[in-house]
Amino acid sequence: MYSLQLAIALYEKGIKVSVVNPLQIKRFAQTKLKRTKTDQVDAALIAEYGERMQPKLYEPPAPFMRQLQQQRMSLKLLIKTKRSFLNQLHALNQLAEPDKVALKACKTVLKSVEKQLKELEDQMQLLAEEHCQDLFTLLQTIPGISKKSALELIIVSGGFKNFTSAKQLIQLLHRDLPLHQ
Repeated sequence: MYSLQLAIALYEKGIKVSVVNPLQIKRFAQTKLKRTKTDQVDAALIAEYGERMQPKLYEPPAPFMRQLQQQRMSLKLLIKTKRSFLNQLHALNQLAEPDKVALKACKTVLKSVEKQLKELEDQMQLLAEEHCQDLFTLLQTIPGISKKSALELIIVSGGFKNFTSAKQLIQLLHRDLPLHQ
């Protein structure tokens, strides 16, 4: 998140900036057989990488896409929270005499989390329908792609703008999409 803010600020000031996966820089350094690791050496290496590799210039996502990305992060956190409380509820129910107050607390939190999940999902769907209806609808014509999956694909791929080849898309999806929820 912090690097995103910096990249956007630089972009808005008209400064050319690229956002590069740190692993790419590391691999570049390995090809040069660099072992010394100081801030000065790293800075020179990053500058050389930029000069030689000419990485794609950063272009910030549209404001609605940034909203979707933030909402996705909140959604993922809520899903983890829900899973945690479901596990706690299951554990309490395994006890011979589960505490009624603890059970009620878990159930109350779960109800609240489920309400928040529904509200976030609805808001995300509205944003997608408002700003990229054609893509959202088109993705859902693919067998097995639900509204949730279409939305996830749009967010993770930046509206299918965050890659230049099918191989990059597969790597992006492999890294960012959860195996199951």
